[in-house]
Amino acid sequence: AGEATPAKLQVAVEKGGESALVINEIVPSNKNIKKDPQGDYDDWIEIHNTSDAEVKLDGYHLSDNSENLQKWAFPDGLTIAGGGFLLVWADEDGKDNGEEDGGLHANFKLSKDGEKLILSDGSGAPVDIVEFGSIGTDESWARKPASPQDWEEQLPSPGTANR
Repeated sequence: AGEATPAKLQVAVEKGGESALVINEIVPSNKNIKKDPQGDYDDWIEIHNTSDAEVKLDGYHLSDNSENLQKWAFPDGLTIAGGGFLLVWADEDGKDNGEEDGGLHANFKLSKDGEKLILSDGSGAPVDIVEFGSIGTDESWARKPASPQDWEEQLPSPGTANR
């Protein structure tokens, strides 16, 4: 009796409902949608600030490993405007180029076959966790705009509201 393959799912955990930041969209197999500042088609993760106020990312981390929630740190001093979006390239570069110079590059890649992605706050507590199954090339796993607790596979919309 083999185990069934898990369906695509999303689980959100917010520390006391305090975090305005959420993982909004994931593209684990980007071949033709958007190039990073270096001209490469890399996987990407979009973070969205759901509040009207600017949020500072000091101490925030992204990880694809539940045992290491501080795998990649956002650079100190980085902010997301109220209602804004921020792309992080999941290409194993791990560079802190700053958003304006060469983009943000995490030190891990995403699996198009599915995995878990965790956004943690400055205290190290997870504020959003997304677990996804297999996603097609040039497709995204994204929050539904009308129902943000629900997710669906859709055409990517990097840096803007989901479709």
